[in-house]
Amino acid sequence: MCRTAARCFPHHGSDDYRVRRYRLRLDWKPGSGRILAVAELTVVPSREMRELAFDLARLRVSRVGVDGAAARFRQRKKKLLVATGRVLPAGEPVRAVVHYHGVPRPVGVPELDDEAGWFRTRDGVRVMSEPVGAPSWFPCNDRPDDKAAYRIEVTAPERYQVCANGRLALREPAGGRRTRWVYEHDGPMAPYLATVAIGRFVFREQSGGPAGVRLRNVFPERLAERAAHDFGRQPLMLRAFTGLFGPYPFEEYGALVVDDRVGDPLEWLWAECCGEAGAHATALGERARLRAVGGGPVLGDPAAGELYDDRLYSRGALTLHALRTVTGDAVFFPMVREWLARNRGGTADTPAFVAHAQRCSGRSLEGFFRDWLHSPGLPELPVPDAPVKRLG
Repeated sequence: MCRTAARCFPHHGSDDYRVRRYRLRLDWKPGSGRILAVAELTVVPSREMRELAFDLARLRVSRVGVDGAAARFRQRKKKLLVATGRVLPAGEPVRAVVHYHGVPRPVGVPELDDEAGWFRTRDGVRVMSEPVGAPSWFPCNDRPDDKAAYRIEVTAPERYQVCANGRLALREPAGGRRTRWVYEHDGPMAPYLATVAIGRFVFREQSGGPAGVRLRNVFPERLAERAAHDFGRQPLMLRAFTGLFGPYPFEEYGALVVDDRVGDPLEWLWAECCGEAGAHATALGERARLRAVGGGPVLGDPAAGELYDDRLYSRGALTLHALRTVTGDAVFFPMVREWLARNRGGTADTPAFVAHAQRCSGRSLEGFFRDWLHSPGLPELPVPDAPVKRLG
């Protein structure tokens, strides 16, 4: 298992199998918030086993099948335990089908003093599952390194629109003034990234992005015009980032705006590409801000409660900017592109990135990474050998 996830969330996920594909079918009732659902999982055991353990919180399971045969099951402590009825050989795919129902609610994450998963909004649903919220709405192997393909089918009243990961493969009447929405995502994708939004939305497509990538955004009706203006430069942004970091890995890209509070990312390089403040000036200001509030957690070994501390994200951005400064753009950006291409669809860790950076730069970076990743103090930013070249 991913080492940080295993250390911080030891009761989630299993090493005993991998999920190759999820097919999720949900029928949603807006008044009660109740779902009637079926999850089909293509599972590949890593060893011989007689029981499958899925993560599932609060929702009630009515029946389970394994390769077409009824299977005994029990639920306890946010786990669905399925007796397979026979020995499952390692490496041979099996199909598990879980019928379940209930009113999804967010999963408490005591390590972060927070919640994650399925949230009701003023007029629908939004799903934000990072880091361990996926079991709030479907049975899964809830670990970030078990990535799969997804088919997400949601039936809702016709006055609502549904958005989910991937491409919209089908939208059709389902009877009773209801509509079925079907999305396909070929993966690979971790369970916590699977999402659904239900509400009164407007879909807007954009042109001008990278070749072969469809741009589609989804906005609440009352915010549609303002959001369309705010996202007007999105094709340029995506072209800029593909130029810096390599091809976008999926066939569709888009933003979902929900009528609720969420967070904002830092966009240092985008500002630099647009001719605004250079990344180095932004980094100096961000370092001063962090120093004023104590510097934040140690980047290389955060505790569970620190994983989503905004200071940790800022320290990560500062570390990459410092690496860019000491190696130079001619080394840094090809190095990052190679790293992303080599690990596309997989899981990588910090020691592997450190080794990769040293190999690509042709120099020892042990002291640099010791200071930036493992020291509690906040290092000084390196002074560029020459004026920092602006992107764009």
